[in-house]
Parts: sequence; structure tokens; C-alpha cells
Amino acid sequence: MIRKGDLIGRYRVEEETGSGGMSKVYKVKDMRVGTFLALKEIIIKDKSFFNAGYAEAFVLKNVNHPALPRIVDILRTENSYCVVMDFIDGCNLEEYVKNNGGFSETEVIKIGSTILNCLIFLHSKKILYRDLKPSNIMLTKNNEIKLIDFGISFSFDEINAADKRASKCFAPPEQLLGKETGVQGDIFSLGATLKYILKDEPSPGMVCFLNKCLKNNPSERFKSAQAALKALNRIKTLNEKEVKKLKRIVQKNVFFLVIFFLSLTGIFLCAKVREKRNEYEALVNAACNSVDSGERKESLIKLIEKEPSGEWYLRLFYELKNDYVFDHSEAEEIEEMLERDEGKLKKEDHKRISEALGRMYLFYYTDDENENYRRATYWFDKACDNESDVYSRIGHFLSEIPSMILEGKDGGMYEKYYSDLNEIVNDVSGKESVVRTEVYSLYADSILLYGADFYREGISMEEMRNTLETVEKFFNEGNGGREFEKEKESILKRIKEAKGELDYVEEFFGEKY
Repeated sequence: MIRKGDLIGRYRVEEETGSGGMSKVYKVKDMRVGTFLALKEIIIKDKSFFNAGYAEAFVLKNVNHPALPRIVDILRTENSYCVVMDFIDGCNLEEYVKNNGGFSETEVIKIGSTILNCLIFLHSKKILYRDLKPSNIMLTKNNEIKLIDFGISFSFDEINAADKRASKCFAPPEQLLGKETGVQGDIFSLGATLKYILKDEPSPGMVCFLNKCLKNNPSERFKSAQAALKALNRIKTLNEKEVKKLKRIVQKNVFFLVIFFLSLTGIFLCAKVREKRNEYEALVNAACNSVDSGERKESLIKLIEKEPSGEWYLRLFYELKNDYVFDHSEAEEIEEMLERDEGKLKKEDHKRISEALGRMYLFYYTDDENENYRRATYWFDKACDNESDVYSRIGHFLSEIPSMILEGKDGGMYEKYYSDLNEIVNDVSGKESVVRTEVYSLYADSILLYGADFYREGISMEEMRNTLETVEKFFNEGNGGREFEKEKESILKRIKEAKGELDYVEEFFGEKY
């Protein structure tokens, strides 16, 4: 039994700071260098306890991430062994919620982004966390988030389906039933954790995000931590400028409706006009001012039924991507509406809608990655009337490249794709922040996936690096306005990874290419 003042190796025990079912944690002082650390004592009661404790030490000693504690030493005693790690001065999120009621949505998004970045790192190392919950997440005095307690974490190849030590309130259903879990299990636990720590009523975007995380069927959740992070960072409230623009459109339409019907005579007809106008204004008011995302969408659909127009369709698209997820049911509904209204829409409106729907598939469709590129290409082709369009060419490349790679016929495709990619990057300099975010994200992802292929087909390292530097500088200078802040960290991380990919390509493949 460890007591205050005991010397374990070169570490002197200062105080006990916590305890769990199979371990105790102490604050210790490294007598060699004088720093304070945490020492976790795992009592070896039986083989399962040993394996669980060893799992934590094994997981952490092989990883290095800002949100994970650093393993300093591992010591063995007669009845236990001790893992010495960074001392985290702060409180866990469960304690914080009990004392403070929780966090605002802005804070929850920031916390969730940190956790998801850590999960992305762990999953890339084939490690599942498997016990994500508020009590295992620390908030330091410097407002940093740290994940602790890896006692039941396993590599993908070491999953023990029968292990049920995870907390019932936060574990996914399949784990509680003793079934095998995957990355979607960690995503369920993340959703349950964020829902627990959220103090205020969630925004419509947050409701959609949490509902997708907490689906009982793992296949209906986000397919990866990357997909969840992308959706989380894009949650935002309705843009005030868009509301004002929509109200101006509404006022103009109502004015012409009133003029038309007032030209008819008769008290009865005037009463009918007032009734129709009131109904129309009620729909418009619900579309503009309702706090419920579902009501806004329903009102826009009714407005489109009454008056199919490019403006109403584009506003509905904006509402659908408010949670930055465009799923199969939403896509199916939109395509059915367009098939119904094709003969009623002006040619120019139909082209605008087709291009916008192509972008919805390209940037937001989450259910099937291959399907999103195929459908995006279809709608881009309809928008350009068989003329050469840069987004259409990009859609064709992304939908065709997997099969071309498998058949060994991808040679010569990358130079043309990079040229198109470069064109849209240069074209968005004066456009709204959400458009720049979409394009810059696609550029960084393309460098990560095809950097070596671009280089092989003659795109210089200098050109690719210069473009990444230009984009990075733009973000670092704070451009894009307040609404962009949620995306900034994610995009900058992608750019950093893309730069690392180019360094790797140049170092290992420079002579060959």
C-alpha cells in the first residue's frame, strides 16, 4: 500500500488525488529534477486487471499527442505496477458540469473538436479509446483538454468483445451488448459526452450533429472521426445577411402579388387576396424567423410548391447544409422536387440550381463517397449544358479516378485535375468565406491524396507549396469574418498535413520523379 512520503524509484509520494476500481492516482515529485508528476498504481489482482492496466501503459507509451498525457516511466512493485505520467492540474468535465452547469455551445464545439482531433490520431494508429466519458476528460487550469484513463483501450486487432467495463451512460449499445466495436463506438460516446456537458438549448445544427452521433445502428453514425469533425466545426446559426436578403425578396414578391390582385374588382376577391397574402406572408415569416430548423425547411418547401424559383431553391439548399451534412433522404427529396418543377423553372434558374446541387453533393454528401462524386458530376453537367465547366471536370476526375487507379489507367489524369483545382482556388479570392472554405479544403485534401502524382506529372513542389502558403497566410491573417472561426483550425491542420506530404514526396521520391 502506498503512503504519503513513500519513495517509489526516484518519485516521492506527495498526496493521493484519485482512485478507481482497480487503481489509485498520486501526485509525486521527481527527486532527480524536482518536477511534479502523476503516478498511477495498478493493483495486480488477476490477469484481467493486469491486462487492463498494461493496455493503458502500452497505448500511451506509443503515442504522442497534445491531448494525451505523456508516459515518463513504468515501475513494477511486488503487488502492482506504477505508470508515471504528466501531472494534469485541473478538474474533469463531470466535476465541472456539477459545479458550473455545463458549457456554452461555442465551448462544446471547441472541446469536441479537440477530442475528435485526438480520436483521429488514435484511430490512425489503429487504437480505439472505448471509454470516452466526461470523467475521463480533464480541463486544465490553462483551459486545455486532456484525455485520461486508457484502461480499456485496444488496438483494432486486439478488441475483446466481451469487455463491458465501459460506462453505461456513455458507451454505445453494441459495446454494452458485448459485441465488437469500431470507430463508430467512440463517435457514439463523443456524442453522449457533448450532450451531457452542453448547458444551453442546442442549435438546430447541434441537434442534427448529436442525433447522427447517437444513432443506435453504428452504420448510421458518422463513418469516421474526420467526418464528425468536419460536421461539428461547420455548425453555425442563420446568417443575418442572408435573412435580410431573403426579406427583401419576399417584400418584392408580396408587393407584386398585392398589385396584381388589387387590379381585380369586388369585395369578395379582395378578401381572397388578403387571405392568400396572409398565408404567403406566414410561410415567409416562418422561413425567415422560425428558431426551428425543421419549420424553416418545411416552410421553404411549401413556398417552392406555390412558386418554384431559383431564389427559394437556393435558400432551401442553404438551410439543408446548415448542419453541413447532406444525407440520402434530403438528396432524394430535392431531386424529386426538381423533377416535378423542371418545366416550371426558368432556364437560368435551373442552371443555378443544378450547379448549387452539384456543390451540395461534392462538399456535403456524407452517405457514400463514390456516390457524392458521381451525383455531383451529373448536376454539374446539367448546369453547363455540355459545355466545358471546371466543376464538371473536377467531378468527373473524382468519380473516375478510383477505378482508373485499379485498372492502371490513371497516368496523365493528375496534371489536368491539378490545373482545374488551381483554377477554382484562384477564382474564390473574392467570394464568401463558406465557398473559400470548401475549395481550400478540397485543395489541401487533394495534395494529401495525390501530391506524389501531381509531382510525377510535372507540377513543381514550389508551385504546390506556394499555393498552400498563400492559403495558409490568408487564414492566419484572420480573413473570412467571425463565421469562419470554427473552420480555421481544421483547415490549417489539413494544410500542415499537406505540407508534410510534399516534404515526404520530395525526400523519398525526388530522384525517381
